[in-house]
Amino acid sequence: MENQLSPTISRSWQRSNSYNINDQRVVDNDILSASSLRERCQMQDFLVHMAMSVMPEIYSMLRGMNYSVLLCDNDGYILKSLGDPPFLDKSKRVFLSPGANWSEQKKGTNAIGTALAELAPVEVWGPEHYVRENHFLACWAAPVRGAGGRTVAVLDISGEARRGQRDHRLLSLALLGSKLLEQGLQIYALQQGMERLRGAVRVAAEAVRTGQITLDDSGIITRVAHPGWKVHGREAAEVIGQPVAEVFTTIKAFSFDQADSSTQEAMPEKMIFPSGPPPRPPGDTKAGAFTLKEKAVLLSGGLSGRVFEQAAKAAGSDSSVLILGESGTGKEVVARYLHECSPRRDGPFNAFSCSALPESLMESELFGYGDGAFTGSRRGGQAGKFELAEGGTIFLDEIGDMPVAKQPVLLRVLQEKEVWRIGEPRPRKVNVRIVAATNKDLQTLVNRGLFRLDLFYRLKVITIEVPPLRDRIEDILELVPFLVRKACGQMGKPPLDMADGVYGLLLAYSWPGNIRELENCIESMVAMSTGSVLTPADVPADIRAGLSVPSWEAEPYLRQQTRLTIIRALDQSQWKVAPAARLLGIGRNTLYRKIKEFGIVRPLVP
Repeated sequence: MENQLSPTISRSWQRSNSYNINDQRVVDNDILSASSLRERCQMQDFLVHMAMSVMPEIYSMLRGMNYSVLLCDNDGYILKSLGDPPFLDKSKRVFLSPGANWSEQKKGTNAIGTALAELAPVEVWGPEHYVRENHFLACWAAPVRGAGGRTVAVLDISGEARRGQRDHRLLSLALLGSKLLEQGLQIYALQQGMERLRGAVRVAAEAVRTGQITLDDSGIITRVAHPGWKVHGREAAEVIGQPVAEVFTTIKAFSFDQADSSTQEAMPEKMIFPSGPPPRPPGDTKAGAFTLKEKAVLLSGGLSGRVFEQAAKAAGSDSSVLILGESGTGKEVVARYLHECSPRRDGPFNAFSCSALPESLMESELFGYGDGAFTGSRRGGQAGKFELAEGGTIFLDEIGDMPVAKQPVLLRVLQEKEVWRIGEPRPRKVNVRIVAATNKDLQTLVNRGLFRLDLFYRLKVITIEVPPLRDRIEDILELVPFLVRKACGQMGKPPLDMADGVYGLLLAYSWPGNIRELENCIESMVAMSTGSVLTPADVPADIRAGLSVPSWEAEPYLRQQTRLTIIRALDQSQWKVAPAARLLGIGRNTLYRKIKEFGIVRPLVP
């Protein structure tokens, strides 16, 4: 038989023979436990997620022909399978199913293991399998390559070997599936790279904002505040004269070495702003898939990205959602995004401010009224906001301002899914998803008797916290161009450019009014501008007067920035110490010591 084999299969048989595999049947199958299989899938969750969209497409071309489509990892373990039940049942006899290891070392020559060994697409038909019990199989497999060309998985198509029905086209189909997976992995790698670049932009922007570095018109670093500091692991003297975009290439930030006070340069007495906008990652653009209002805050990286990831996850259920955040942070935008990601996206989105109406009108506005309910009421009655949101989402903004007397009525809607119109004897069923938002501490209101505890728990099934703009200052790089275009469009002006120095001013301000204040600022600048370029002189005086100026006492400032750098690295690594230590370029024990020294505690996740 071996003399009739192709070179690929012949090499595989030789390897199988060297592994001392029983050529009649495998007696020591390597099968993962359910928990171990689950763990392997979780370790490669994005690969598995991608496969769950690719495998059905491949299977749809084979449905009813007694085949299966398999995803295997680079160790040969089958992670996922999809196929016709008769073949799936028959293949279980030889453990061609999730959890089983089909490497050559365990199963001898087979498409999965041989594709991994040869790092090439492979077809193994019938008796070409080294082990006799697998001779009923016909299999086609192609390796899947990840970043850097390393093989990370195998996509396999398996069926029964029928005499005279060897079909080489199925290898092309397996290759198609592997290429689709590779494209998905490449996109994911690019997105991860963009995340790191965004983190670098955030660090660079903060360094500029607090005067740690100074740039010239071309984005060249001209000065580092303290010669004793290391920037990105490099001595201060090394980075002066270098483009900031080349220095800040990852999130790894400043490592603050203690320098002799005699070598430390005196800090400037006031902030030095860069003369141009901070660098942005190459290719850092946004697709136009969202509404204009959403583009104002929908940013894919950092804290903003996490908020929208949470909203997208919450969209899959009908549970109540409570959105927390300061005034002006974009809570309604998050609510709209959640609605548009949900199965209710084709239904209405009804927003209502609980502080906009007096208590006497709130109940009729929310729940409606019947015919003749009160003097001056509309004939035939009127539906309230809940009924008008039927099949969709109602957004209750400023829920913390709802009068205590009206809260039991809302509680009943949450519990019973029905509303009582004022003046009607019977309730009306409603099918509405409730999303509420507040800038107040509801727990404090509960403690003071101003908010019902049972309503609080009904609303906060899922909690999403929107960070203030000062905690995601790099978002300004995305927000400002959009807000300028928006303001120009509203005022009928041609698009305006941004002069050198404007971004430095905007990044140095703390924005207590958040995105709303930034939008008002940009609108003012556009309205008052007389030329085709917005200049630092167009920035409102109150913004310039409130610019952040750091305290320049050396030791407190160093400690403050060191603590901030450690927190950022921990945040980037989901508060896992070992990865954070690698980002910072220090040992794990050193990081543990610094965490204890600075009293750093992981924030509670809502």
